[in-house]
This record gives sequence, structure tokens and C-alpha cells, in this order.
Amino acid sequence: MAPSPPTETYIAPVSPPYQPKFIIINVRVFNGRDVLPGPYDVTISHGVISSMVVSTESSSSDTGSPIPTVDGTNKTLLPGLIDSHVHITHSSQLDMLISSGITTIFDMGCFPPALVSSIREACVLSDEPTAPVRPEFHSAGMPATTSDSNHAKMLPFPSESPIFLDRNSPGKDVRTHVKRWVQNRIEEGSEYIKIIADVPGPTQEMIHLLVQEARNQGKKSVAHAASLEAWKMAQDAGVDLITHVPFDGILSEQATESLANHGGVEKVKAAVPTLTMSKAIAQFQRGTSQGERDGLVNMVMELSFGSVKEVHKAERNGQGVVVLAGTDANDLPFSKVKHGESLIEELELLVNGAGYSPVEALRVATSVPATWWGLGGKGVIEVGAKADLLLVGGQPWDDVGALRNVVGVWREGRASFGGLGVMLVASTFDQSEKRE
Repeated sequence: MAPSPPTETYIAPVSPPYQPKFIIINVRVFNGRDVLPGPYDVTISHGVISSMVVSTESSSSDTGSPIPTVDGTNKTLLPGLIDSHVHITHSSQLDMLISSGITTIFDMGCFPPALVSSIREACVLSDEPTAPVRPEFHSAGMPATTSDSNHAKMLPFPSESPIFLDRNSPGKDVRTHVKRWVQNRIEEGSEYIKIIADVPGPTQEMIHLLVQEARNQGKKSVAHAASLEAWKMAQDAGVDLITHVPFDGILSEQATESLANHGGVEKVKAAVPTLTMSKAIAQFQRGTSQGERDGLVNMVMELSFGSVKEVHKAERNGQGVVVLAGTDANDLPFSKVKHGESLIEELELLVNGAGYSPVEALRVATSVPATWWGLGGKGVIEVGAKADLLLVGGQPWDDVGALRNVVGVWREGRASFGGLGVMLVASTFDQSEKRE
């Protein structure tokens, strides 16, 4: 995702003052896996859930407690949401994400490295009392593609960019070149290796070597694959995570069942469907009538839902694959997906079009990605877990749209807004957050 500078100065929000200890009382709890019976009183101490007890009649009437208290009556407490596919170019997007209850994000393509560093710095929790609270940020940094790929044609990559494997190869030893390319990304801070499996694009050999070297370096591999052929290339190379579903057909049962059995390594593989992106791409069709656009959207979504149903079937059957919620949130004019609120739409599409129950949809945005990405202490509500929390009105296990009723958001016990009755207010923009 090539960055573009903001057109005007951004005013960052001020978070409520940090409370080292507080209690959310009389609140219903979805713990990341299931809905707990009865309301609970949940105590947060120094960023960690320190106590969970079933609420009593005195919970809502005890206003004399010296510990700050949040009334959770008729509200639901969930783990902070996780979006496993976003693109970040400015801190305003981070604030949109956290205000929707998303406390952890995985960026799938961000460069140059200086931009990644500035975003990562903007997401560090600060000891300053009212500093903005942003999501925990993870990034692939620069992705791998070739100069003839669809991405190279659509996005304004500089011709000399190291993103292009073919233009930077010595032309003699592809293995040595790919190894050095992966090492360069890791030295720049990439936490996993992103591969754009366009057709045309990187060859099967290149993709295989990228996956192999990532694994040798202890990193996961992620492949963009938006066609049946690209999906097969990614599977054959043993990619750990495939993002998007094909636009040109429905994945076969055989393809999804074998997803976790390629690459010679027995491990759970993951898919991030990004149904919101499928919809956005289909809706952006210049020179066609509204009726034609509607027909295209219906066709693309029917294919997308069909593929997700096949992956979900393999997931339910315990065949070594899981689905993670991700949106591909970005600001590109031809495929814009709004940061934050699009994750709720993604969960609604999983429920309404792909056969997920609301509880299953909540899991793929909480405990399932936390486990797959190895985020210890996240994605669950239990004693000892990190206090990444989302408080909403309503019952999202009946209707995931209730996630839009945000009352409070906390990352490691620090309120982004709400929680203690304090809402966002404007402050002077931190000059260190500006991008060149």
C-alpha cells in the first residue's frame, strides 16, 4: 500500500486518564469462546483481568466503592476485536479502528520502512496520562511481487522499488536472491512475509522459496490470492495464511480439505476471506449501469460465500484450517474499505451469507486469531488475560450488529474512550505523527 500524505493536519484524540484499577459490574460476558451464564463483575488491575465473580444484587447498588466502577447493566463485555488484514497510512485510521473496538491489527503491506516505524511508534502505549490509545500494530512491511503483476499495474510503486523480485534479482541464483530479500524485510522489522500471488506475478518457484525462507527465519508467510490459480499456487507452496477468496470461481472441497497438508509441515493454516473487499471491488465498476453493478456484486458475493462455506466446512471438521476475520481496510479510491466499521460488516457477511452463527463469527475476530497468531493473553476474557476489552450495548451473540453500539474500549486496561464516562476530545496533533 503506497502511502500518500494527508491533505490537512490531523488532530489526535485524547484518551481518558489512566486508571490502574477499575471494575466493570453486572455485565454479560462473551469470553472469546462462549457466552458465560449470568452477569459478572470484572476487575482490571494494571492492564490485566485480576478477578471475575458472578454479580450479586449488591453489585449495582454498591456505589461507595473507592475503586472506579463502570456500570455494565444490559451491556456485553467482549475481548478486543482483531482485524487480521488492514493497510495503515495515517494515524487517523488507527483511531477509527480503536473506536470500533479493534485493539489488535495486522497490516498486510506498508512501506517505506520509515512509515512502518512511525506507525508502530504511534501505537506504543504511553505513560502520559491522556495520550491516544491505539491498537497493537503488527506489519508485514513491504510485500513481494513482480513488475508484471496486477498489483504493479494498479498501484504506484516506484520502478526501482525492492518490492519487485524480478527487477532486483541477479538473474543467476533465485534462491540466494529470495533469501536475501526475506532477510532484508526482517531487518526492516517485518513480522511475517507477505507474498502477492498474482497471475502473472511471482513464479511458483519464487513463492515456494519465499515460504521456505520465511519458515527458516521463524516467520509466518501470508499470500494475497484472489483467483483459483493463485490459491493453488499458494497452497502448493505451503503458505501459512491465504488472504482473500477467488473472484473467478468457488474453491472445491478437495482444495479446502488439503489446505493444511501442503508444504511438508503439519500445522494449522488460516484463511482471511475479506468479504468486505470482495464487495468493494465489485461495486467499483466505472461505465456500467446500476443494474449491471448490482448483478456483478451478487455474482462476486455468491462466489465468495461459496468458497468461505467450503473453508468453514473444513474448519468445522477439524481438518487443520481456521478462518480469521479481516477486512483489507484501505483508502484506495477503487477499493476503499473503511477502517473500523468494516470489521462488523465482515462478521455480518459471514453470518448472513456464509453460514456462520453469530458466536462463530465473534470467535473469528477474538480467540481464534489470538491463538493462531500466538497473541498470549489476548482474544479471551479470563483471569490473567490482558485487559483488551470492548463494552457494547445489546447482545452480539444474537446479532453481531450490536458491536456497533460501542460504550467503552480498553487496550491493556487503558481506556480509548467511554468506560468511565469520558469521551474523545480534540487535542493538538503530535508533530511526531506527521508523515513526510
